[in-house]
Amino acid sequence: MEGGVVPEAAAAAPAVHPWANDLDDSELQNWQIWEEVKRSIKRHPEMTPPTKWLDRALEDNRLMQRFRRAANGSIVGTAMALLHTARWRDREGVNDILKTWRSDAAVGAMQAYWPACTSGKDRHDQPVLVCRLGCVDWQALQAAGQFPLALRHSVFLLEHALRSHSGDSRVTVVCDLGTGRMERPQMPRLCSAEQASGCLDFLRALFSTLRQHYPYRIKHLLVVRPPPNFWAIWSIARAVAPSWLEDTMRVFQEVRSAQKALLHMMSIESVPACLGGLSRVWMPRGGLLGPEVRAAKPSPKPSLHPRPS
Repeated sequence: MEGGVVPEAAAAAPAVHPWANDLDDSELQNWQIWEEVKRSIKRHPEMTPPTKWLDRALEDNRLMQRFRRAANGSIVGTAMALLHTARWRDREGVNDILKTWRSDAAVGAMQAYWPACTSGKDRHDQPVLVCRLGCVDWQALQAAGQFPLALRHSVFLLEHALRSHSGDSRVTVVCDLGTGRMERPQMPRLCSAEQASGCLDFLRALFSTLRQHYPYRIKHLLVVRPPPNFWAIWSIARAVAPSWLEDTMRVFQEVRSAQKALLHMMSIESVPACLGGLSRVWMPRGGLLGPEVRAAKPSPKPSLHPRPS
């Protein structure tokens, strides 16, 4: 650097933002992501600009951390994932789903059938979502073409659970895959090929939705009373499942062993009655698919099946 001449490479370096040094690492990364989001919107003016969900997301440090973690820390990857989710929520009406889904009279049959509910809260005041997939008539549901309706209802239940907590929330999901002969004497079991195939197709669509739009929002995934072919089903479903989901999963062959884990995480008032708890929250019974669900026609909405990313 003779004669005070600045090397060409140094002279061409971009100027540091005037207040960048005043930010901590997290704030700086969020600012960089926001700048990348704005550049992407300018590069693609033909695409519909995302609505206020994206603005709120960029101000939510916990949510930003989850998307950054899912993108392995990539600024560009995080920005693209946020834009993709924001547009998905706008396109599918997810931002207003708690209002529109409840007011849609045509989906009342699915709400009355689908055996799932938010049964209470865990010991850290986070929501507990229970779903009895072993009580779903998967073969009939698939034959009736009602998978999109079931998937949209599952997104509604997840959004309801997440928004039931005023602050940052993660959901504990209790997935009961069993059903007793005395309880559902005519119900086909998940160990049958037709039932397993239907359940697998649904899980693949649901896992893809979680991977793309709800990174790290599942706190625990507790699988209870799995059928003998569970690991064969899981080995296929995990191909589209988010990598972090398996880290949260615990499998219990018997209800008694599941009860101990559940009572460690939540009070007995949050444990569903089907697993020996005292939750008073009403849950639909599921069972054989009736004509009401087969004929249910919701208001015109785009399919919630995720687009390839």
